Amino acid sequence: MKAQASASWNPTELLAWLVRHPEALEPGVRIFDPLPESVRNLGAMAGGPDPLGRPALLLLPADDTPESVLEPLLALATRARADAGALTPWFARPREPRLFLVAPPLPADLRARLVLFGPGLGLRLWCVVWEGKAVDRPRLVCVLPERLQRPLGEAPAAPAGCQRYLRRLLSSVAQIRPEIEVHGTEWPLVFTGARGACAALHRDGEDLLFVTERAARRTEILRLADEESVDRALDALLREQFSAAQVA
Repeated sequence: MKAQASASWNPTELLAWLVRHPEALEPGVRIFDPLPESVRNLGAMAGGPDPLGRPALLLLPADDTPESVLEPLLALATRARADAGALTPWFARPREPRLFLVAPPLPADLRARLVLFGPGLGLRLWCVVWEGKAVDRPRLVCVLPERLQRPLGEAPAAPAGCQRYLRRLLSSVAQIRPEIEVHGTEWPLVFTGARGACAALHRDGEDLLFVTERAARRTEILRLADEESVDRALDALLREQFSAAQVA
């Protein structure tokens, strides 16, 4: 790493911040504090359930080298799948682990390798930019899943009963300004705005669940089942963009 980048990358401080603000990884994700020993033994630095009860396992590499990024990531993925019993006491769906990698900006060749095999691991990659002089609030930039350039054509398949509502949601999101990005060719989709992740859309069987965070770290889960629910989802995204603009 370059000296300047190394000086600004402090995984210990960032991990402490993420434990206090797990919604920065994805709305609805929670992090255990303290981390159960059986989860730590898999190689995760932190972890907790996502809104569907799947393990969300977190890694922060020491630097941006392949040795620090790839080897721990593959080891965690292997152990999480081979030893689901270690996750069973803590998660409703222990056999569906999801990996969250939070890293400094990575070299292009390393990003390309993660893009290649990341989807098979259920990988979410966030690269960090610290804003302001104080180490108070990092900005997490979503690298994986990749941004959908044409959300209506690239989004994963929705249940038959939800397709019209997904189409309306995505076509309306495309009109919002400031822009909201949609990431993901597999479920869940993540919506990112000026302050990072602001919503997620999960598929749970024949249902689509739109997840946002409200005040006091209260998760709101909305079943996307009719036009009113689409209106409420869009309202949540518009309110997020308005709040971000007020802070800016």
